[in-house]
Amino acid sequence: MSKLNPQGHSLQRRKDWPHPIVPPPLALLSEDREELQTVFTYHKPKDDKQIENYHVLRSAAHYFASVIAATVPLSPERNVALGKVREAVMWANAGLACRSPE
Repeated sequence: MSKLNPQGHSLQRRKDWPHPIVPPPLALLSEDREELQTVFTYHKPKDDKQIENYHVLRSAAHYFASVIAATVPLSPERNVALGKVREAVMWANAGLACRSPE
């Protein structure tokens, strides 16, 4: 009987998988496989408009972060706020990269 992980996937190594360190792909639902492929693939900017959108996002975030830095006293809350602006830009960039129409 083969060992299963909590999701019910087999943990046995595939004999046809050559890489000694990276485990072979698990049996995934096609939706999961597609989503993981999208998320973990480099997405080169598609056109000048997308590059401009990246610039607009970074510029707006930079301005907002500057307002926070100029008005909020040095504190853990200020650090969290600046980190959240940075995080928001990262997620927005990911949305542009992964979800922009071809």
